[in-house]
Amino acid sequence: MARFKNLLIALGFVLAGAIGVAFGTGTAQAVVATLVQVVNTNSSPVPVHIVAPSQPFFGLVVPVTTVPQVVELPEGLAGPLNVTAITLTNTTAAAVEVNVDLRVVSGATCATSRTGGGSPSVDVMVPANQSVHLTYPSPLVFSAVEAGAPACIEVGVQAISGPSTGIEAFVNGFVN
Repeated sequence: MARFKNLLIALGFVLAGAIGVAFGTGTAQAVVATLVQVVNTNSSPVPVHIVAPSQPFFGLVVPVTTVPQVVELPEGLAGPLNVTAITLTNTTAAAVEVNVDLRVVSGATCATSRTGGGSPSVDVMVPANQSVHLTYPSPLVFSAVEAGAPACIEVGVQAISGPSTGIEAFVNGFVN
């Protein structure tokens, strides 16, 4: 009788192990994956909503001196500026170093006096008579530093020779 009892206990452990192997985590995941499956077909398409940025912007600045100038942006943009592309064009016969960075202001507009610069900051050497295009799939985010002040982007040009810098800066992105 004791032998039969031990045999039943051993058989119980073997059966429990077989059930555990059969319905382990891998098998359970496979069963759930087959039960919950999304198929995108022409007859039964999965709805997709492409959402454009809420407030796209485009800005331009043509610095005429080495003093950094603010990129002209549409009025009423409120919030961080998410820059997705910067294009710098050099129309001179010499390479020009250009700096694009955050302009820190203390007033309500970007035209108020500059109190400093900030991050992000991009320095680019633009070859003579060429354009440099920078794209940012994960945008550069220009946020206001002081409360109540807007986020502003400025473009500065290093040493130049001649009456003009010969640089055009195009900035585009979006505000959320």
